[in-house]
Amino acid sequence: RCVGLDCPSQRVERLFHFASRSAMDIEGLGYKTILAMVEAGWLKDVSDIYYLTREQVASLEGFADKSVDNLMSAIEGSKARPLGNLLAGLSVRHVGGTAAFDIAAEVGSLQRLRGMSAEELEGLEGIGPIIARSIATFFSQPRNQRVIDRLKVAGVDPVAPPKARGGALEGKTFVITGTLEDYSRDQATRAIEQRGGKVTSSVSKKTSYVIVGVDPGASKLAKATSLGLATLDEKGFTELLG
Repeated sequence: RCVGLDCPSQRVERLFHFASRSAMDIEGLGYKTILAMVEAGWLKDVSDIYYLTREQVASLEGFADKSVDNLMSAIEGSKARPLGNLLAGLSVRHVGGTAAFDIAAEVGSLQRLRGMSAEELEGLEGIGPIIARSIATFFSQPRNQRVIDRLKVAGVDPVAPPKARGGALEGKTFVITGTLEDYSRDQATRAIEQRGGKVTSSVSKKTSYVIVGVDPGASKLAKATSLGLATLDEKGFTELLG
């Protein structure tokens, strides 16, 4: 199985995911543009995005001066994204958006994360053995280490924002399952974190509330029931936020 950041067969998809709104949010770097850059030989992995030149972008069909300026500014601006966004964009197997932000909040920095063993990762709240092994394997691979090194040199070396203290939800741990109508997953997570709570990707006895949206995961609901955990529908969640 190819799990590297430079997998040729998955290159365009990985680059598109990295630049997407749910990850590094690089506006203007869409699928067709990425495909053209890959075909031109400019992009082999995600770190290459930060080494693109203005001249290269300007040579692409459909890019006038204004759109070149906008894309170069968007790439530069993405360097300030927090660690959760970068981890979500690296396409680490088994690590979805919620888990990425959860891990980022626990670890704090990319440089600490890349040096952690599977055993150390498994000791983090909400991180099971499968995700822990997947992250440790990912960062142990030389080709992935090279990409992370190049990202750092380019100025992409994020940290996680400090945890909120003293909020209404301080000390509370949430799991979100299913789709919420009035919140994206990221919006719900931010709302909880801004009030001092945290969101994890897996249900455990330490979970305070399970927020249940449309089409929830059957296994998460079953575990919440077996552990006797409190569940909230979207209305209840909104009321809890105040």
